[in-house]
Amino acid sequence: MVLPMVLYGSYILAAIAVVAANLAVLCPPLQDGSKTLNPELNLDRGLARTAGIFLFFLFGVGGALCAGSSAIALQVLLLVVTGFATTRLLESRWMFVPTSVVVSVLAFVFVWYVSIRPQYDLYPFESMADRLPIPARTTATPLSFEQTKAMEELEIQVENRARSFEGRWRTDSLKALHDQAIDKFVTSPGFGAMRNRKPHATTVERFGNYDGSTPPQPGPRVHSTETETADPGTVSAPINPELRDHHIWSIVDFVRPKYFGLLESRDKVAGFRSHRFTQDQGMSGPWKVRTVDLVGLLLHPEPVVYVSENLPQMEKLGTIPTRKLTAFEEVGLTAIRSGKDLYAREFGDTMRMLGAIRAVEQCTTCHACDRGELLGAFSYTLGRAKP
Repeated sequence: MVLPMVLYGSYILAAIAVVAANLAVLCPPLQDGSKTLNPELNLDRGLARTAGIFLFFLFGVGGALCAGSSAIALQVLLLVVTGFATTRLLESRWMFVPTSVVVSVLAFVFVWYVSIRPQYDLYPFESMADRLPIPARTTATPLSFEQTKAMEELEIQVENRARSFEGRWRTDSLKALHDQAIDKFVTSPGFGAMRNRKPHATTVERFGNYDGSTPPQPGPRVHSTETETADPGTVSAPINPELRDHHIWSIVDFVRPKYFGLLESRDKVAGFRSHRFTQDQGMSGPWKVRTVDLVGLLLHPEPVVYVSENLPQMEKLGTIPTRKLTAFEEVGLTAIRSGKDLYAREFGDTMRMLGAIRAVEQCTTCHACDRGELLGAFSYTLGRAKP
């Protein structure tokens, strides 16, 4: 496993730095002019001292720079200061032996308590039970062949986003933060340790540190008598591949797989970021998206639609006004509950579309549901593109 190898490698670098520093301090040329450290073994003091200095810079300074470990860097600094103090001020070279070990340990402990320990408070383990109500159990409609294929495609896209370089970086950093405590502060991005992540909040969010803003609705809201009154629509709109692909893209962007965090169980999740849109609703073709509203099925006794000037964002649901479903949305919800993924109707130059948000395999643990269960829907309003 890479993690222990990198950790042990860092410990070895620190140990070699201590030994090399002791070799350099304890082996100066003798005052009587003799260069021999041990006449019987014919050990040269000058050569031993030069080797100690070389190894110290190679494994101490070089290790700190290449591995990017703040603990090793602090250790090197303390060893230099301690070497000067014991040889020049105390004039006791042998005092450097125990002192070098003590300051090396203190360097690692200091970095841990000052730099790493506070990061736990930023990414604690939390339970998803209060944030994600368990869906009401209903008679499940078996997925059709087309729905199964669409579900598999969606799962692949979600997994690819979650296991992208950015997603793995974030998850590995969170894991390092919550793994064995004493092993955390010695890993860091850089040469050799690139395969691991330094357990620091800035590293957790190193890629895609989202600033909290959500794109606005792409167009003005339509308040026509056709779309907001009791008319559910009678002109069926063809569900072409472009509309289907756009709905899948919307789900993937909304759930933000790389922000799933470290998941051990429904009651033990660290670093999860709420679902929200992060990209504009761009779509080529004869139709352009004007608005996308979230249809909520879990937090209220009856289904509601969240109406916002921005694209849907889960953490804002408590402050976003809601409305009842229109006649079109009620008919569309019945359709997707019976097994459809998309339901669309045309109203002149306006198309209304309802798209199901079903639980893929990656959703089942936190939502405590089965694969394919209906968790919500997106209510789209599209306008015909101008030539």
